[in-house]
Amino acid sequence: MKRVFLWSMMVWLSVTAGLASASPDPSEHDLRSEIRQLDERIFEAAFLTCDTPVLRALMSEDLEFYHDLYGLIANDLDAFLAGTIPDCIARSEGTLPYIERRLEPGTLQVRPLGDWGALQIGSHTFHGRDEDNRDLFLERGTFMHVWERSELGWRIKRVISYDHESE
Repeated sequence: MKRVFLWSMMVWLSVTAGLASASPDPSEHDLRSEIRQLDERIFEAAFLTCDTPVLRALMSEDLEFYHDLYGLIANDLDAFLAGTIPDCIARSEGTLPYIERRLEPGTLQVRPLGDWGALQIGSHTFHGRDEDNRDLFLERGTFMHVWERSELGWRIKRVISYDHESE
C-alpha cells in the first residue's frame, strides 16, 4: 500500500510540475516584452535611423559581436559603431541598398539569467527593395543576444549571429 501511495504521489508531482512549467511566469512575459521593445529600438537605430546615441545607450562598451560567416565582427562598441553607422548613413543617402530587419513571428525567446541579465534568441530576415520598390528577401539568420541589467538599464553585452542563408 505504501508503494502505491508513493507511486501515486510521484506521478502527481511530475504532472503538476509539468503543468507549472508549461504556464508562463508573468515576470518572464514582462521580461520578454521589455527585451523585444529594446530589440526593435536597436535594429531601427542600426539600419534605419543611424542613431548612435540609442545604440550607445543599449549596447555595452565591451560588446562582442560574432558572426558565422565573418567571425569576430566587433570586440567593443566603438568597433561595432564604426562598421554600422557609416553603412546606415550610406543606405539612408541611397549610396548603399536599403536593408530592413524583421523579427520572424513566433521565434523570439527570452530567458532570465538570474538577476544579472537575460538571454534572447530568435530568427530574423533581412529585406531590401528591387528597382520597382517591391520587397526583396535577402537573408535569414538566427541570433543570440546576452543582455546585462545594470544601473544604466539593459545593454547587450554579447551577440552571436549564425545560420545565415539566402534562398
